[in-house]
Amino acid sequence: MATFNQQNQNVGTQYNAEVINIGESQSRQEFSAELKKFQAEFKKAIEAKAITGEAATDADYHVQKAVNQSESENADKSKLLDHLEKAKNLIGGVSGLATSLTGAISAVSALF
Repeated sequence: MATFNQQNQNVGTQYNAEVINIGESQSRQEFSAELKKFQAEFKKAIEAKAITGEAATDADYHVQKAVNQSESENADKSKLLDHLEKAKNLIGGVSGLATSLTGAISAVSALF
């Protein structure tokens, strides 16, 4: 049987989110749908207190603005990237959520 020594281990905030593959999106419509899934998971993370205070409020604002941009026929790529980057920076300490946004940021260049 394996034994793991976890002394002095420092783990930041973790949140076990549903599988969200924004970075794997093949179309703008799929990107928007995955971003909405992310938004729903993000709201659950706020309810679970994985992210709190002004960071939660500000990140929620930027996620909503990113959703709005992604659904627009005249989506502004730079605004979309700006909102995703700001949201990612605000929730960077919550690894699962930040990873999803990193994938989203990568996908924007190919899709928008």
